[in-house]
Amino acid sequence: MTVLEDISRCTEEAIIFASKLAELEIDDFCFSIVLPNDYSLSISIPCDLALNKMSQSQDYPKVIETLLFHKEKREFNTNFGYENDNDVKRFYGELRASEDDNVDLVKTHISKLISLIKEELRNEI
Repeated sequence: MTVLEDISRCTEEAIIFASKLAELEIDDFCFSIVLPNDYSLSISIPCDLALNKMSQSQDYPKVIETLLFHKEKREFNTNFGYENDNDVKRFYGELRASEDDNVDLVKTHISKLISLIKEELRNEI
């Protein structure tokens, strides 16, 4: 397997995942969603992780990674569960990254982030 083949299969999996997550139309293995108060969440199915590479004899990529940004900078707010500026949250599908249970885990994570951001906003007022 070549790197381009790994990129292609991760992009295909990300397209499926994004359509299930929020009926998003994307064309890459990485995309962002906008959250309140200038936050955004980067979501990717990275092609360099072992569980996402075809060379590891995996039928499908299995791992989704998220990284939180605030005003276009990485956010490492420990209250949001991100411990340092390199911290990502990973979600593992049993068979593939886009399986429904894994999509639900990411949706739950996004809902929790939105609640925490809104709480942060209320505390600033």
